[in-house]
Amino acid sequence: MCSVLQARRQIIQEDEVLTIKVKPGWKNGKKGTKVTFEGMGNETPGVCAADITFVVDEKRHPVFKRNGDDLEVAIELPLVDALTGCTLTVPFLDGEQ
Repeated sequence: MCSVLQARRQIIQEDEVLTIKVKPGWKNGKKGTKVTFEGMGNETPGVCAADITFVVDEKRHPVFKRNGDDLEVAIELPLVDALTGCTLTVPFLDGEQ
């Protein structure tokens, strides 16, 4: 919810949805990717509308771990299967295998 200045110099509260399309490879943490919506924040008389800035952060995943730009998954494999051959089912991010 943000404050919006009306033509009659009245301030009202208004909801607005801002959409961020997250792109693959955006970093997280202290040097996270910043997305700024210029002039989309609160408005007050005699002052330009504020900017809104979001910082993209990484959410932990129960299966995958991020290592730099790569995703890693650890799957336990018995030694006998590794030596004699086997078929592994590897999960994808979207839940398919």
